[in-house]
Amino acid sequence: MSVDTRKLTATVLAVVLASLAFVTFEMQSSLSSLNSEVDRLGSKLTEASNFVAADTGIPSSVPSSGSAQQYLSALPTSNASSEQTIEVTLPALSRKLVDHFFQIETTTRSFFARDETGRLIPEKRNRKNYYQVGENVYNFPRSFNTNKTALIVMDPWEDSGASFLNDSYEPVIKRKLIPLINKSINLGIPVIVLTNSPLESADYGNKVAPEIESLAKQGKLQIVYHQSTDSKRFSEWLRGMGIDTLIYSGFASNMCVIGRDLGMIPMQIKGFRLFFVPEASAAVEFKDSWENGALHEATTLLISQWVGELIKLNDFLSVAENPQNHITNSAQTLRGGTGVISLSIDSASGETDFKALPNFVGDHIEDGKKDGVVFNIRNLSKGEKRITVDVQAQAIAGFAPSQLCLSDDCIEVESSRNTYEFLLKGSAQLKLVSEADVAYFVLRSISWKLK
Repeated sequence: MSVDTRKLTATVLAVVLASLAFVTFEMQSSLSSLNSEVDRLGSKLTEASNFVAADTGIPSSVPSSGSAQQYLSALPTSNASSEQTIEVTLPALSRKLVDHFFQIETTTRSFFARDETGRLIPEKRNRKNYYQVGENVYNFPRSFNTNKTALIVMDPWEDSGASFLNDSYEPVIKRKLIPLINKSINLGIPVIVLTNSPLESADYGNKVAPEIESLAKQGKLQIVYHQSTDSKRFSEWLRGMGIDTLIYSGFASNMCVIGRDLGMIPMQIKGFRLFFVPEASAAVEFKDSWENGALHEATTLLISQWVGELIKLNDFLSVAENPQNHITNSAQTLRGGTGVISLSIDSASGETDFKALPNFVGDHIEDGKKDGVVFNIRNLSKGEKRITVDVQAQAIAGFAPSQLCLSDDCIEVESSRNTYEFLLKGSAQLKLVSEADVAYFVLRSISWKLK
């Protein structure tokens, strides 16, 4: 190891230790002030309605207005003892009903040799057990299940407390982090943004980037406050939803990303499979390293050595999206409200199997309107396709004349008919056209093959 490398390593270790000490102090300060916040929270949320999410059984306590359902609730609860306690209720994340797997090549640097799966290689020397030494950069093809993976975005603030930091991080947020978030949403991966509560007394460090705030208001990601939970409850919440893999991004890599209570090191200790996207992150550098990002580079190397494997941003953005990604547990899809469901066909043949789930096409709502749910089907692969729509059940008010249409190609609906076939060249809209106010199909599957 060269002198410069030793200096850099020592610097990184010093920064890591300092950041951990700072985080510990910050957590202790937050905990000491939390009880005093309870009364203020209670007075503001006295009219909050308690509800139970029918599909999860997880209780939540939220105010009835605004986007507060996107945030954690910290409410006082009764206790047999005189000491007041706080129960943190974590909301359930929307999950896809169909598993989708994708593969990405990841990178790690190790002093010890690794086998093809990434495990250390045992060896015996002088009848003693050791691990083989083989310092190298190793690449592994890793499989990800979107139902078991979450993207964690640490402190994506636009008010970091120093204008220089804000200016330095803004291009990373806009050009790297936002595309990473949007891609995760499109893949069906839950996105969890960690930040400070606006109820904290600090004048900075609680305002996330406006693009992220907008996605939270749309319900496309979840905002979790550091002050509302801890690593134990956070890990239990994630595992309760089947999540065992975390992909980290955000700021700052050499401080909060690795050292905060919901950061990489505590979650690694909790046993999660961890990954890091260094391009969607940055460090707090020293004055002589802002130009070359030396501390971020060194922290990334430290992470790859033992905390988590590295993912290249472009590799993640290039992952093919799930053609069954539209199958969700949202009321719009399951209960036949109004909306458009996208189905992308990127293979010569295949099937979207709804597994007897009530996925509707048509109008399920008696409201005098003739809109309902339609499918936008896109043929992304070469060749004309034969589309087969398999119907599980139908309901048409007054037996009114109705047609199932793929754009302008329409077939009369018959009560005894369960399958309808169409030809698809490019993109088309599957819809149920009827004179009735309520007319809908419950779909069993949509399949396709080359003509």
